[in-house]
Amino acid sequence: MSKHLVFVYGTLKSDQRAAYMLEDATFVAHAVTVDRYCMRGGTGFPVVLPGDDGHVVGEVWRVDDDTFASLDRMESNGHMYQRQQVSVCDDSGSHAEVFKAWMYIGMGGVRRWRGFAPLKADADGCFCWKSEDREYA
Repeated sequence: MSKHLVFVYGTLKSDQRAAYMLEDATFVAHAVTVDRYCMRGGTGFPVVLPGDDGHVVGEVWRVDDDTFASLDRMESNGHMYQRQQVSVCDDSGSHAEVFKAWMYIGMGGVRRWRGFAPLKADADGCFCWKSEDREYA
């Protein structure tokens, strides 16, 4: 069975409501995207879109084929989101490692997601989405 690295930034993060989807996965690292994106927040979940507003903060998980397929279904891969391989940097400090991981990026551009408010990156130029307290960086 194959293993896949997946970068999650929203409801799949370990402290969020859909974390149960990763119960059979292995946590790899807290990480941040190398490239910049824009992030919009809607009714309970975020979407990352192509752009240059900021880096996305999230988690990298190692998942098996079954979990990978379940994540594709949950994210409506190919319809709502498109899974793309991106470069992420382990944010553990001085020995940070850059590696490739799959990330779900919103399809259809800003027009499709116009009901989602644009979020602002923090002072470090990063987005870190949290649903419970509605804090958006």
